[in-house]
Amino acid sequence: MQGSVGNEPKIRFESQGGWLENAGIVGLARILGKDCYSIEGNSLLVKMEALNNFAQNYFKFFINEYGRQTRLVRITNEGAAEKLAKWQALDVDAVDPKVIYNQLENWYKNYLKYYVDSGSFKKISSLGSPSF
Repeated sequence: MQGSVGNEPKIRFESQGGWLENAGIVGLARILGKDCYSIEGNSLLVKMEALNNFAQNYFKFFINEYGRQTRLVRITNEGAAEKLAKWQALDVDAVDPKVIYNQLENWYKNYLKYYVDSGSFKKISSLGSPSF
């Protein structure tokens, strides 16, 4: 339903009580941000201009909200840098090379290879920049 409140044209999303519909309305509000809507009774009034860049806002929201849970972030952030720095700092004369090799092999097989070979990583890897 379309309407106007004040001088700004708005679109009204009215709750009919269904959980799925309400979840969609709540999700829309979260994506747009508080400055783009108002609540009036059981309705969400969204500024029409807020929907002009909705696709960008949609992906930006999900990247900011859930991006840290993606495979790429898990590969690059979760302990990889710390592990590599720890291994680089080792005195190779004081540590058994087999121990280092086993740790590296374990990390590669059980962590890095697992994530890189996952279907979800393969699907998104083509979306990255060439230096990815």
